[in-house]
Amino acid sequence: MFSTTTYCNQDIDILFFLSQNTDVTEAIQKVAAAYDCKIVEGVLSHQLKQHVIDGNKVVLSVSSPETTVDEVEFEENEVYAIDIVASTGDGKVISFVYRIPITIGEPLSIAIVLTIFDFAAKAIRREANNYLQER
Repeated sequence: MFSTTTYCNQDIDILFFLSQNTDVTEAIQKVAAAYDCKIVEGVLSHQLKQHVIDGNKVVLSVSSPETTVDEVEFEENEVYAIDIVASTGDGKVISFVYRIPITIGEPLSIAIVLTIFDFAAKAIRREANNYLQER
């Protein structure tokens, strides 16, 4: 684990010498390919400003026809939160929705919250197992 993190950190240092958001996207893809991983689609990295978490300038982790952003030039003293989510799978997110009826205005007790988390964890495990069996 430590050696993989060390090598990955050395590769991420390359990002500091890039001048456009598209350059960062390409670099992320190259690093992921070097480790036989795929970057998960739909993850955006944003410029940070004082009191603003998601700034106007955006960096895509994976360029795709469905998701596009404007090409921007990095400027001096700008700060970005680079979010990288990688997978050894196909890089797709499995989405599903479960609804739990809760009465509006009813205070949520710890027991109710724990029940919701338990239900969600079981549902996620079940969906993941179904997805893996389909592959």
